[in-house]
Amino acid sequence: ENAIDHINRDGLDNRIGNLREVSKQCNAVNIQTFKNNTSGIRGVFWSCKNNSWVARIKVNQKTIHLGQYKCKLEAACNRLAAEQCLGWDTCITSSACKYVSENKRKV
Repeated sequence: ENAIDHINRDGLDNRIGNLREVSKQCNAVNIQTFKNNTSGIRGVFWSCKNNSWVARIKVNQKTIHLGQYKCKLEAACNRLAAEQCLGWDTCITSSACKYVSENKRKV
């Protein structure tokens, strides 16, 4: 079954150009980054306990740990790779994708 998704994530913006038909999974994935997210990247956060960046992804209500990294860019790259493996790259405007594109020259 399919659902109607708001491309810009604004549920009140019902212009035809902002709506698309997607799977229920894609619709569930396409949500805003939480306000308390300090990295700016969904699924990437700083762990004070381990002094490292942690990447993870949630699939079917299960959290999958993608690893701990010294560099925020590495964590974002691994989060992006996981999104692409799951086929989510067509579902969302990924904050990981945006961060990696903006910072790839720094590596």
